[in-house]
Amino acid sequence: MLVEGLTNASERGVHLKAVIDRNGCTKEGLNALCHFFDEVILIAFNGLIFHPKQFTSIRMNGDACVGAITIEGSANLTGLGLSLNIEEALVIEYSAVEDAQEIQDLLDSVNRKSDPESLVHGREMGLASPEEPQNAVWVIKDANGHLIQQNYEYVSAKN
Repeated sequence: MLVEGLTNASERGVHLKAVIDRNGCTKEGLNALCHFFDEVILIAFNGLIFHPKQFTSIRMNGDACVGAITIEGSANLTGLGLSLNIEEALVIEYSAVEDAQEIQDLLDSVNRKSDPESLVHGREMGLASPEEPQNAVWVIKDANGHLIQQNYEYVSAKN
């Protein structure tokens, strides 16, 4: 069901962005994310766990936002988290007209979580690379859908 939904969204031209915790993420998992998502960013910040469970869809008509829906809850993006566990989720649907500021705040929140210049506990997250692994933001696949050459040890060149 999830694969079908991601495939259908991609075929409709939806830009899919994944921002996930690097700890516990496998090479196979990254390859799967890179197969389905246009942009993939890993967060690993000095032993802290990146733990949001937020799934957001911004509905666009051309360049105009016509609404959004977000799901926030306790489920991890795992087989158990999405199928067998007892989890909680809050679904919020936004109207572009009445909720324009809330949609912008939601977009800002999503983007801030993957911004290397964002502060966490007073420290800049920083852009990570094999040369700077202690920094938090690992861009695996950029906003243009390109795998970052330096991350091939983490993700296969072919997705």
